[in-house]
Amino acid sequence: MKWISVKDRLPEYDMTVLVCVADRGLVDFRVVCYCGVLEGWKYLCGKDSETSVITHWIESKYVTHWMLLPEPPTGENYEDNTRIT
Repeated sequence: MKWISVKDRLPEYDMTVLVCVADRGLVDFRVVCYCGVLEGWKYLCGKDSETSVITHWIESKYVTHWMLLPEPPTGENYEDNTRIT
């Protein structure tokens, strides 16, 4: 898998990808969902109850590159698992 510059191409709407975030000299990596040019990128950061999740947004100006996620592992412990999107 290769990094794709956001200047070259953006992921499809509602696609979960790995992004590189650069802000004030710091670099971080996050698994996020792309929510379109106007909304930006959101990521899950925890739960506040059994049914509610907490999400945060990353401003698009900080995301420099993205890549597709690898396929999940296979084997007896993963047979019934489905990727969360």
